[in-house]
Amino acid sequence: MAKLLRLHLLPFFIFLISSQINTSSAQNSYNVLSYGAKPDGKTDSSKAFLDAWTAACGSTGSSTVYVPAGTFSLGSVAFKGPNCISRDITVRIECTLVAPSDYRKLAGADSWLCFHLVNDAFNCCSQINTSSAQQSYNVLNYGAKPDGKTDSSKAFLDAWTAACGSTGSTNVDVPVGNYLLRPVSFEGSNCGSRNITVRIDGTLVAPSDYRILGGAESWLAFHQVNGVSIAGKGVLNAKGPSLWDCKAKGSNCPEGATSLKVMNSNNVRINGLTSIDSQMFHIVIHECQDVHVQDVKEPGVHNVTVKTTYFNGTENGFRIKSWAKPSTGFVQRVRFSGANINNVKNPIIIDEHYCPQSPCPEKGSGVKISDVAYIGIRGTSATPVAISLNCSSSNPCTGLKLQNVDLNYLKGRAQSSCANANGQAVGQVQPQGCL
Repeated sequence: MAKLLRLHLLPFFIFLISSQINTSSAQNSYNVLSYGAKPDGKTDSSKAFLDAWTAACGSTGSSTVYVPAGTFSLGSVAFKGPNCISRDITVRIECTLVAPSDYRKLAGADSWLCFHLVNDAFNCCSQINTSSAQQSYNVLNYGAKPDGKTDSSKAFLDAWTAACGSTGSTNVDVPVGNYLLRPVSFEGSNCGSRNITVRIDGTLVAPSDYRILGGAESWLAFHQVNGVSIAGKGVLNAKGPSLWDCKAKGSNCPEGATSLKVMNSNNVRINGLTSIDSQMFHIVIHECQDVHVQDVKEPGVHNVTVKTTYFNGTENGFRIKSWAKPSTGFVQRVRFSGANINNVKNPIIIDEHYCPQSPCPEKGSGVKISDVAYIGIRGTSATPVAISLNCSSSNPCTGLKLQNVDLNYLKGRAQSSCANANGQAVGQVQPQGCL
């Protein structure tokens, strides 16, 4: 008696098929793209899949129905075997198959993908991985160009919107390549999915004109997201040096953008990325809960000059801070000169034990701070400790210099505090006794 083989699959499914294909005899290959399938996740490719199956069935030898990488939308389809000539068919699926957005199109069918009366013809049933039902949205399918020249901002946002519209686990995939992005904001307030992974394996590059980024508060912003992971081996290149040069010349320059900012969000993971040449800060976390940052590489900051500044009633004056955790980062060749300080809580501060909320890391900071000079800094401190140089126990600061610094505390004698800090005082330095 003939048997009916049905695969009851979730509406959104990733098929992982073994790459081992029997090559002992000549094989005919039928690519669904050749029959009109579109890997955009929107166009119904059901007929193209059926036509490729029919062609494979009509073959007299071994044959393969090949579904390449991409996202293919399919309605309810039945792959029938009674009229197949070939008895050795491999269906090789290396993509994401997605059901129609309108659930009613599948709800009236007995199954989504059905293989009916096949006889030794389907070689991949036992190799389908049903451990998850995760959709993947590749930015290339939304128009992104990995050439480093074409603006891919809209493609990234469209892929994000599609991922947000899912109710299950989803991926936004950024494959290897160079992608030009303007400031973009990934909004999460209307997301149906609570498990989105933004997988960045390419290099994101900012526009060459620093003003395009410099006028924005952030380059890549995630706002009101919940359950998002931003991970991969990719690089964020904000092309900061051109803005730094503008500021060094004293021109009318924008403030600059933070490379990656996460705001008003919960349950966020940032893992494995490298951020280089940020215009301002590499990563800022603002008003969030349960955010974990791991193995993020910030190569370092060097050749920075800040001069002719005025601080009035601020929390900090010249501050360098880092987390007390392992890092390959560094701060080198920094000059702070010609500043007037008025009633500032921390006029000069290095804090390598920065931790805004508990639990705090207990290891020494891996950031190496060297060759930092404070020259011609004068004014008043709002607290007794006008100079605080609290460096890492595992990587002490070296080459620090205080030159002609005069800071006073209006309510008493100003103090300095040093830990693991090495350097020299040149000229008249007040308060004394630190370096």
